[in-house]
Amino acid sequence: FVLATPGETLDSVRRSLDFIVELDPFAAILMVWTDDHEAVDPSLLPARRALPEATLALLEEHHPRFARWIIPPLGVRFDARLFRALRASGAAGPLWQHVA
Repeated sequence: FVLATPGETLDSVRRSLDFIVELDPFAAILMVWTDDHEAVDPSLLPARRALPEATLALLEEHHPRFARWIIPPLGVRFDARLFRALRASGAAGPLWQHVA
């Protein structure tokens, strides 16, 4: 799931999280939208950073309740060294199956 995309609000992010909880998937990989408009116009940085930062704070608050949520921007059940070790040990397919 990609959260905090352009046009979303914190309320729509909350609705998406409610949907994920209701869906109850085996695992959920949660990413937060980032863009590079700030590189073109630095004045956009504060406004564009607010929703992703609020979304990350919301995920930080709620993820402990969900053992199968993988949140790479927060390092939750996401570690490049672990993934390399899993591949080296012969793990095949989507690696989230081995960490969730």
